[in-house]
Amino acid sequence: MVFLHQRLAVAVILYLVLAALWGLGLFIRKQPMSPAYRGMLTIAEGVLIAQTLVGIVVYLTAPHPRTVLHFLYGALSVLIIPGASVFAQGRREARHPLIFGIATIFLTGLAIRATTTGTP
Repeated sequence: MVFLHQRLAVAVILYLVLAALWGLGLFIRKQPMSPAYRGMLTIAEGVLIAQTLVGIVVYLTAPHPRTVLHFLYGALSVLIIPGASVFAQGRREARHPLIFGIATIFLTGLAIRATTTGTP
């Protein structure tokens, strides 16, 4: 399970980089959020939840991470996209891609940092 958790972390990082680039690209080109990009964000959230659930199984069956910050990063990661969605409400739609682009950049950093605090 540790191997799955580690490989899924790499997939999450790569996927979030693509989501960030897409969101920022939409903003730069002054295009609205497309249904495809919304779908990408939904998939990202699903993968983050799956990663968290696998992490819980790993916690119960394998050595613990080097630091408790790993748990904070995991818990926080599943809240960022819904938080960005709440933040975007009431804002001009033209800024939504920027909001989600920045949120996924932050998530990428969080995921990278989480991998450095993982299991020894």
